[in-house]
Amino acid sequence: MNSSQPAGTSTGGLLTARVAPFLTLPVQPKLQVGSVDDPLEREADMTADRVMAGVPVSGPLSRIAPPANGHLIRRDAPAAQPVNEEERREFEAMRADFFRAAGERMSEDILGSAGFAEGPGGTHARPTNPDEALRVTTRWGVTRDILIAGVPKLSASIQGRVAAGSHGSDTLAARQQSLIDAMTSAGQQAYQDAIARVRGEPFWRNHLDTTTIFIFPDLSGANRYAGYTQEGTERSPDGTISKAFVIHISKDALEAGNLDSVVANLIHELSHTLDVGNVIAPSLDPFLNELAELLADHPDIQALRQGAADADEARQTHVKRIKQILYEHTGYGEKEVFAHLQQLTHQPSVTVDGTQVSGSRYILSTVEGYVRALQRIGIRPRTLSNILDALGRRTDMLYDRRIAATPQGSTARQRLVREKELARLTLSVARDLAQEELDATV
Repeated sequence: MNSSQPAGTSTGGLLTARVAPFLTLPVQPKLQVGSVDDPLEREADMTADRVMAGVPVSGPLSRIAPPANGHLIRRDAPAAQPVNEEERREFEAMRADFFRAAGERMSEDILGSAGFAEGPGGTHARPTNPDEALRVTTRWGVTRDILIAGVPKLSASIQGRVAAGSHGSDTLAARQQSLIDAMTSAGQQAYQDAIARVRGEPFWRNHLDTTTIFIFPDLSGANRYAGYTQEGTERSPDGTISKAFVIHISKDALEAGNLDSVVANLIHELSHTLDVGNVIAPSLDPFLNELAELLADHPDIQALRQGAADADEARQTHVKRIKQILYEHTGYGEKEVFAHLQQLTHQPSVTVDGTQVSGSRYILSTVEGYVRALQRIGIRPRTLSNILDALGRRTDMLYDRRIAATPQGSTARQRLVREKELARLTLSVARDLAQEELDATV
């Protein structure tokens, strides 16, 4: 869920640029990576290489950094380098072609695994009504009951999101500050301490200093998310476009003094702002939209919007909510594996059913669960294996950047080197465990 317009303006100074637009949660990073021995996957690798090399966007537009009191403010940054418009268009076209081809192949795999008839040319019949759409989604764990229960809960959980449209950075900064001020004194101190802890790692300090990021402590109650990230864009006076983000974190956790869990969650969400390699979510986006449109007309979903003042608007809201739920059972797993493997560096132990579980074991269990969910999607095993291989490479790349930013010979650098290896091992073991379970059910 990304966008690149409308444009904002910047006159320099404190919090003057407009940030636009922020869409519903969570951000889905846009690009992809593949493996070898397949032209489509080789092309994806080339695309990812160009992204890592700085194409199409080069350089930061703005800086965010906490002053002495720990709150986030905007500061001017060095001017971004101009973007070659021809390269940008070529890049965007290549990306769109890749996702279109990958999405067509994945949707055919999924329809075949769901038992839809194969017609001439190897294409499968498409779902044409809500019941046929449920034939697909039930394989992912998205049943009628899940949808009936999930749509209202999802709406409640994202009520604090920044609505789509243009927003002044001063407005977002004021909203951030008002949320901080609304917390207890203990919560405010925990917020400052959490930011300081994250900034204690040089890589994340630099990322916060060179990226427009607002951190809203606004999640409370029985929220389905421990945190989520929205993505928007901002445009400099010379037309250069940069990404901007709003990260939502738990007010309750801060006020309860659960500092370790908040810091781990911040690392998780910040990792989402850097992952440029997801394949499944952008490839399947048109197919998920097709299914969501059908499911929104299920009689039991229609009943949820009975009496709405604007029937069309209410239906479109349900389409968006259903699509989000479908995403959470499909492409979401790819980006969550990536973020959890980065979160590993700060993950505290947790209590599960009265038993304390180490942070590393918790991450292993969580990653295994997401790998199993990816296996249930119905895309061919070789394709998924290539995607997970690529995910492992992206994980290594971000760890390498974190390590390189840390002073040589320091204890912190040695720890990151060890945790990179632990992240590699975690993904490998999670894949093996998930495959063993899958083999046992065949």
